Amino acid sequence: MRDRAFIVTKFGKTVDEKGNVFGTYPSAEDLVRNIRRECEDSLERLGTDYIDLYLYHYLHYDLKEQAEEVVGILEELVEEGKIRY
Repeated sequence: MRDRAFIVTKFGKTVDEKGNVFGTYPSAEDLVRNIRRECEDSLERLGTDYIDLYLYHYLHYDLKEQAEEVVGILEELVEEGKIRY
């Protein structure tokens, strides 16, 4: 049935190893690591191999300063087949 479903989910919060949520990304490395972790966690929870549309969920911070890193990790996830768009 996966070919008949279009799965959309989001990313956009910083969570440390203990589950604490933060409003900003301390560094570009933290940002990239967190986006990847959120994607992989979503894939596992959804029980699928890929996400059709992966959205940035705006909470209360801005990623303009780290746009290059965001685009870079999203392109990697596309190349790996984990997200489509």
